[in-house]
Amino acid sequence: MAVYDLETAQAEWETAKEELGIETLSIELLTSDTETSKTTAEFLQSQWQQNLPGLTITIRNVPLKSRMESTTNGDYDIAYGTYTPSYADPIAFLEMYESTSGLNSSRFADEGYDALLDDTRSTYANDAEQRWETLLAAEETLIAENAVNAPIYQGANANLVDPSLKDVQIQPVGAAMYFRTAYVEE
Repeated sequence: MAVYDLETAQAEWETAKEELGIETLSIELLTSDTETSKTTAEFLQSQWQQNLPGLTITIRNVPLKSRMESTTNGDYDIAYGTYTPSYADPIAFLEMYESTSGLNSSRFADEGYDALLDDTRSTYANDAEQRWETLLAAEETLIAENAVNAPIYQGANANLVDPSLKDVQIQPVGAAMYFRTAYVEE
């Protein structure tokens, strides 16, 4: 969904400035005070300011609890955070932005989006292909059409396993590895 396209971003930035009748804009980027969050925020700040003339980004690093309170209260311009779903299904992320969700700190509300999520849980619950297409349409609505969320990266883990260790189960979510059936082959 989200692709890097500097030329389009710059053109849209210039259009936005014209429509708003401004030459400069200052925005605060809210993030937690972890090293990863600080580094990511600094990278975003440098890229946005370097590539979008007239944009100034101020970073506000706060403890995680404060960041969560600020986003819940709507006290932010842009917020950076991470989320790892508890189960391997796109709806685990998408339903956070449903208009009735308590996790919807963006206050995004779109009847069409909500209807797409309802369809994935009911109408297409037993039709994997149509359910997938509906989830893609919901993602398109959320990200491409409304820019409610901008995925930056997807985390991953790498595991080095000795070839003599057999039947280690590597899981996509939850506990990373299960050793219940593992054994060493000699």
